Parts: sequence; C-alpha cells; structure tokens
Amino acid sequence: MSGLERIVREVKSGIVYSLSSMILGGSLVGCVTGKMGPKDVQYNTADAMAEVQQVLDCPGGQKYYEDADGDGYGVNAGWWVCEALPGYVTNSSDCDDTRANVFPGGVEVCDGADNNCKDGVDENVTQSCSTKCGKGAQMCTQGLWGECSAGTYCPQGNDSCQEVIACEKGCTDTSCIEDCINKGTVMAGKVAKDFLSCMSKYECTDLYSSCVKKNCIDKYTSCFAGKMTCTEVLSCGSGYMTTPQVEIEDLKKMCNSILTDCVTSGTDIMGCFYDKKYVDCEKKSNELIAEKEKEKEIPGDLFGICAMNADANAIVLLYDVFVCLYTGCGAMPTPTCVKNKVFSCNLPVGVKGCL
Repeated sequence: MSGLERIVREVKSGIVYSLSSMILGGSLVGCVTGKMGPKDVQYNTADAMAEVQQVLDCPGGQKYYEDADGDGYGVNAGWWVCEALPGYVTNSSDCDDTRANVFPGGVEVCDGADNNCKDGVDENVTQSCSTKCGKGAQMCTQGLWGECSAGTYCPQGNDSCQEVIACEKGCTDTSCIEDCINKGTVMAGKVAKDFLSCMSKYECTDLYSSCVKKNCIDKYTSCFAGKMTCTEVLSCGSGYMTTPQVEIEDLKKMCNSILTDCVTSGTDIMGCFYDKKYVDCEKKSNELIAEKEKEKEIPGDLFGICAMNADANAIVLLYDVFVCLYTGCGAMPTPTCVKNKVFSCNLPVGVKGCL
C-alpha cells in the first residue's frame, strides 16, 4: 500500500490528519502533522518535503495530477507518490479537465471550447459551404457557424429594380425575396436589396405606407430612371381602372351593325332579333362581356403596371396617391376598387399639378 493510500484509509477511519497546504515547485503538497488539532506546526519548504518523503516512504517519488476527463493531461494540485495512480498523470497542463477533447495540442472544432488550450475559443475554425450563389466558407464563433461567404444575394438576371420590387410583393419568406433580387441586374438587385433592407429595418409592413415614405422613399426613388411623368402615370392608372368597363361598352355595340343591316334589307325587326347571325353574335358578345366583368375583380398591381417607367420625381409626387389607393384596396387592388377609391383620396398639392 502506498503512503497516499494509507493516509486516505486512515482519514476515512476517523484518524484525523491536518494537511497543511504548502506550495512546492508550483504544486500542492500534503504535509502530515499528526493528531495535532487546530494548532498546526508550520514547516518550511525543505522540512515539508522531507516529511512527505518520510511519510510516503518514497524518496524517489513522482508527482501525479488528477486527469478527470481521461485525455492524458491533468490539472490542480499534485501528489508525491511512489507508484502511478489510476486516473492521474504526470503533467498539469490541461486547461479544462471536464472535456476530453480539450488539451494542449488538441484539434480546434466548432464547439465553443479552447480545444488546443491556446489562443482562445474556436480560433480560425472554418468549413466549406455553398448557397444558391456558389461555394464559400463559414467561420465559427463561440460554437456557432456564421453565414456562408458565398452569400444568398447574387443578382445576375435582367429584371429592373421596379420588376424586382414587384416580384417581392408576392413573397411570403426570405428565400423568395432573395430569388426576386437575384433575377435583377447587378445594379437593380443592389438597389432593391437596399430598399427592402430599409423596410425591414424600420419594420415597414407595406410597400405603400407612411412608414416607407418617412424612412425609405429616398432609396425607393433610386429604382426609377424612366421618363414617364406624373401625368402619364396617372393617365395609365386611369386606363387600368376604366379599361374593362370601356371594353364592355364596346362589346355591347358589337352586334349593332348586324341588326342594322338586317333591318335595312327589309326584314321585320322582330325577325332580325331571331336571325341566326345576330343570335350567334349576341351569344359571343355576352360571353366576352362576362369575361371582362371578371377582369374588373381580378387583383392587379397598379404601381407595377403604370409606374414601371416613371421618373424619380413622379414617384415622389404620386406616392401619397399610391399610399391612399393601396391602403384602401390592398397590395393587389382590383380595377373596381381603384376606380371607387381614387376619387376619395385627397391628392397632395404637388400631385394636383400633374392633372
């Protein structure tokens, strides 16, 4: 039995030892002073070492350090013993004795620990990654992988900034927005991304809102480099809301010439109404009118249709009108709603100059 084991056994059996802690060569040494109670005898370093060696009966002993995680590296105070101790090692260089994958020379992995006991946590830990934009790398920080350097925004299509914004309006998730931006040209995609980021930053939930006008309108106008004036945009919008009804009125007159020709040929007026040629025309006309009636209730995007080629100044002047229309009719308004709503919108002074 080693001296250490004997001491442990006697402590457990009730024989009280007072272990005076002394620092010897940077390690803790247990100095047995017998059953002396509170008034321990103090020893200098040389006396303490001599007594330890005498008690352990091992002048040529070795210091061993606890290796709780079994990685071959120990910590804490050492014991001077004659024989190797299970669960103990001859070094005290571990920096975390609770993790078996943390020790000097260990391989750094992304786990929030200093695996090699050098230079901090997760230093220079990277891994390959890929996104819809290509291949890249990820850096680990505090146990978490960062974004892939390849990114998810890589506009390389042909869509204009306005088309990107119009595309984004139909999105319900981030991936869809990324796809819309990536359909744009490099410049259009960048401008659209900046604008959408502005909306997100200020939590603007609707493109046509006072929130956008207050915080992001300057970024929005940079989308527009067309030549359409304020008046032309309003004229286009007027066509959007009235065209279905105008076409319906024209369809109602489509068969009039057939009826007129029949009457002038001498046929009785009532007979003309039952003439096959006229009846077939009326049937076709009614079918087309029914389709046009449906168009009046089909949601569309007045802004995307009519402002695609507007200049920046026109957008600034018209924005209050669009806010009014889209607040009352939703993000994808129907021609009927636009027609009914536009007359109740209070046009700002600047827009009145367009009319």
